[in-house]
Amino acid sequence: MTNVTIYLIRHAESVHNVAYKLYGDVIWTDMKYKNPHLTPTGQQQAEMLKKHQELYKVDDVFVSPSQRTLETARIIYPDGIIHAEDALLEYSPGRIVNKRDPKNLLEDEWPEVDLEGVSPFVPSEEEESDEAFKQRLRDFIRSIIITDYKSVAMITHHDVIRAIWQIVFPEKTFPGISNGDYITMNVPRHW
Repeated sequence: MTNVTIYLIRHAESVHNVAYKLYGDVIWTDMKYKNPHLTPTGQQQAEMLKKHQELYKVDDVFVSPSQRTLETARIIYPDGIIHAEDALLEYSPGRIVNKRDPKNLLEDEWPEVDLEGVSPFVPSEEEESDEAFKQRLRDFIRSIIITDYKSVAMITHHDVIRAIWQIVFPEKTFPGISNGDYITMNVPRHW
């Protein structure tokens, strides 16, 4: 059996990443950090990802429908279809930074992005348990590996990437990942 290569790309630096370093946990509930944009440094980080040619040899690109991930994805992949998926949203109960925009606003701002995987309703992280979060990610990974894909890119969040790593490789230590970086996973189709 062959493997599916998954490039897990962490969004580039956004406003809340900088604010957290300055102000700490207080930012998680501050409305000015709701669904934050990339910083100029984040835009440069996303541009730097373009030098990794393997990221362009993918069958499809999936992205969390948050502002910072969509901006990162569009910088890396300026042409072609990008599929937004609620399955790749961050999980952190009570953190305003993880609230995405309603689908109708996403359609207006991102008309070139496929939003079929985005619910018309904004998900509420209070309703999702840790186990439900992990099951959501398991289901999404399974939906990828049962296809004919050889490789895909996923632009998402730190906690999502860590959870996917721990789900697929429970015996391996998560290597960590910085903003604007990526991890390559080779997932067996029989997983």
